[in-house]
Amino acid sequence: MASCRDIYKDVMLTLQSFAPDEDSSIGKFLSTTSEIGLTLFSNLEKRVALAMDDHKSFNENDSLVQENCKVLSERLKSTITSLASAEKIAVQNKEEKNPICGSIYKECSLGEESASWKEKLGDELGAIKEKLQALEKELEHNKQLLKDSGERHDTMERDYWVLKEERDSLLDKVSESSQNLATVAVQKENILKDLNIEVERRKNLEKEIKQFSVAFASRQRSFTSFQGEFLSKVEKLRAQSPIAASESLGC
Repeated sequence: MASCRDIYKDVMLTLQSFAPDEDSSIGKFLSTTSEIGLTLFSNLEKRVALAMDDHKSFNENDSLVQENCKVLSERLKSTITSLASAEKIAVQNKEEKNPICGSIYKECSLGEESASWKEKLGDELGAIKEKLQALEKELEHNKQLLKDSGERHDTMERDYWVLKEERDSLLDKVSESSQNLATVAVQKENILKDLNIEVERRKNLEKEIKQFSVAFASRQRSFTSFQGEFLSKVEKLRAQSPIAASESLGC
């Protein structure tokens, strides 16, 4: 858009450089045409920007742009009318100064300038029309891109909400798993405590069993020794007095 405007500006400056004077009819006409063209480009740029920003804003401001174009059109007509009037007055002045050549000058001057203006104006309007058509195509393309972007945005928004729901579900599952893991950890700790208590109890029981075994073995040895001594004494008594031994044994 900016490059088209710059090209148009360069073309108009080139045409204005061929004008004999800025105050001449052609100079004024080219200056006014350049100003109006630049204004049209500016309005078109605003319309494209509004269309890219927000389609609704573009529709709301369309009437304002059309009104601005209407004002520019009236201004162009007024400029052409004033230039024609000025040229007519100039021709009349020349005719008054030189009545003999007045009619010839009038025909030649008006014919040449009219043909030149028509040709230049036709070229300018044709170029502006082509550029406007190109800009309208670009605007339609931008509208389509905006529409496609809106559809992609809607699709991405739907995907976002789906992913958000999945994420929330996964977070709930992770939270539940964390709570279960904490419960399992507490249970494991309690089991380890119970296991340590059981291991300690078994150690104490084994210690008591060992102590009992030692005490039992010691008592058994004492009993065996006592039994041996008793039997030895009985044998001695039998040997000394068989009858007494028999009586003492209840025989």
